[in-house]
Amino acid sequence: MSNTPETVEISSSDLAAYKRAMALLDKLTGDKDTGLNIQRKLKEIDPTLNLPGIDLGDAVVKPLKEELTSTQEKLNNLIAEREAERKAAEDSRVENGLRDSIGRAQTKYKLTPETTDKLVKFMQEKGVADAEVAAPAFLETLPKPPAPIKPNSYTPMTANLFGTGDDRGSDENIAALHKDPVKWFDAEVAKIMNEADQAA
Repeated sequence: MSNTPETVEISSSDLAAYKRAMALLDKLTGDKDTGLNIQRKLKEIDPTLNLPGIDLGDAVVKPLKEELTSTQEKLNNLIAEREAERKAAEDSRVENGLRDSIGRAQTKYKLTPETTDKLVKFMQEKGVADAEVAAPAFLETLPKPPAPIKPNSYTPMTANLFGTGDDRGSDENIAALHKDPVKWFDAEVAKIMNEADQAA
């Protein structure tokens, strides 16, 4: 069997087209930015193509890629664990701060446990994380105690139970009655008894 390459006759125009195609293929596959991508695409289209850059590169790069992927997964897991620890610590710090704030508000405004629960609900609804800031606004929402009754000219605030005399000193007997009814009664009884004794 002869080792001489097979030769075929082609027209000069086909030869020129073949040379242009090969030159274009060399340019495309040899380009440092897009060459490997084009070679990979060609390999996908025809896996039997002998492309040493791809075949040899894949053999060397594949184990490196696998190791890099494994390392990246481990790194991602470590980052996720660290982030979870950081978030848990931050959540704990915020929760402790919130509890302290609620405790201070409870003491400052003398809130009952039931009112404190309502304050916490109010804070959640309004999106306020500081109980001391939220408490004054919350207290404004609570029902107000009735205002004291103001005296008017139709209903006097004091009643003169023991007569209509002046209790400010112009009638001393009536003033004494208003000041201390028990003492006045004792004095009146003593007066009556003295008068009875003198009459007898």
